[in-house]
Amino acid sequence: FIEKGIVSLEKEKNVVSFLGFNQIAGLNDYFMAEANVYTAKVIETVTAYEFDKEDIICSIIGMQEGWLYLYLNNRNHENVLIEKCNLLRGNGESRLRESLEQLGSFFGIEKEGVLRIPKCFTRKLIANYANLSVRSVTHLCGKLIENGFLAENSKSFILLKNYEGSCGRIRTKATST
Repeated sequence: FIEKGIVSLEKEKNVVSFLGFNQIAGLNDYFMAEANVYTAKVIETVTAYEFDKEDIICSIIGMQEGWLYLYLNNRNHENVLIEKCNLLRGNGESRLRESLEQLGSFFGIEKEGVLRIPKCFTRKLIANYANLSVRSVTHLCGKLIENGFLAENSKSFILLKNYEGSCGRIRTKATST
């Protein structure tokens, strides 16, 4: 259970997803030993609690709504993977833009009309997540700055709130569950 901080979930050194505030890692593979097992890497200082998976599953199943929770958790995990597959079908610019929108939506901090993505999301990490090279991310950032999607800032990603692109308006910070 992640109380605060951010971790990346990786499979074979490829970033699949990110988890943060009030999210649980490791419940996506609760019944099969060969199911998706991810490596969690801390990218922002984390306060987390580790529990024995068998004890947690037994506790959840013992609750009246436990099966519903496990079903919804699994469905949420499947939706994340479907979004990732859809993301990877676009061209480089759309993959980067949509990746930044997702990260901004879940982890961004809205301030003074812009959405700041935490500095822990480096170009290298975002390139891995969007399946791009770091060089491509740098080049595409220049295009996104010209298009008014990003503010010019070499140290972090700042999404401009007044931008309307193909994905719609930049969303405000969402709460993670």
